[in-house]
Amino acid sequence: KKGYRNENVVLFDEFGRYIIEDYDANPPFSDILPGVAGIYGKPLYVFYVNRGQGIASFGVKSKDYPIMEYYTANNAYQNTALLGFRTFYKGRRNGNLLQGNKKREFLVEPFDSSRTRFSQLMDSSGSDLNEQEESSKYPKRRMFIGANDMTIQEVDMLNKIETNVTYFNLPEEDFGAFVKRTTISNLDE
Repeated sequence: KKGYRNENVVLFDEFGRYIIEDYDANPPFSDILPGVAGIYGKPLYVFYVNRGQGIASFGVKSKDYPIMEYYTANNAYQNTALLGFRTFYKGRRNGNLLQGNKKREFLVEPFDSSRTRFSQLMDSSGSDLNEQEESSKYPKRRMFIGANDMTIQEVDMLNKIETNVTYFNLPEEDFGAFVKRTTISNLDE
């Protein structure tokens, strides 16, 4: 396919979830997580897009009963990165001898659209973009879509942090329950 660097793409992980590499650099798409709640549970709908941290809206019954304001897909593609869920880190790394042992402070927003990695694309001449520069400057992102869950992952080698966010409906509760689980991993030695 023209415009893609690697034809040997893995489509599913070991859990049977569909994988989308650099999901936020792909053309926009949206979907709804099924409202699976079990026999006695109260279902929720969850509308997600491939922008920002993914969740555009969720609610009960229909879009007329939102918990998080409902936007149509064309508006959700634009608004989700700013109006949806967001995470911020403030941290400090010790410097090395080459940097004079100075401590480096950083403030990062994982899944920020200004740090989208477009390395899967080629420039107009047909040659690859500088992959080494992009891999250190821009984080690697993936989206995993399961039967009743959606996970996004960002590996930020510049700040040496891996962020995983998993969303799923909580079944068998007498109220509608939606879970966002964020896992932060330090990749520094």
